[in-house]
Amino acid sequence: MGARSGVSFRMIEKRNLFLTSPDNLEKELFETLASGSGEFKIERIVSRGHSSAADFWYDQETTEWIVLLSGYGRLQFENPAQVIVLEPGDWIEIPARVRHRVEATSEEADTIWLAVHWTSSPRESDSTFDKSQIKSEAI
Repeated sequence: MGARSGVSFRMIEKRNLFLTSPDNLEKELFETLASGSGEFKIERIVSRGHSSAADFWYDQETTEWIVLLSGYGRLQFENPAQVIVLEPGDWIEIPARVRHRVEATSEEADTIWLAVHWTSSPRESDSTFDKSQIKSEAI
């Protein structure tokens, strides 16, 4: 099939989410993998023993869906006060404006997160997802 008249295409690139990260990772690495019109972004986040500052909270204007691909992560939420432990394969959806912070990540290996951000109203409920499978602790 040929290219459409007046439309140019770029070469498709193969990439890997588990790329080796820099040896010296002083702060978390945020890498935008894709973005779209409006507020839509997919990013890879690499943590190595990183956590949010004690007085810092993420308070984002976008909904964030996160899946933990490798390592370990512990997220703290402000209201309601809760801690969620994530292991590889675990995912959560954080509605916009829900204050949260990274409490801890693996120190011995890279913690790799895949995050998708978008603007929308929060879902009322998701009957296909069993929330009891998430390791969560009230604080």
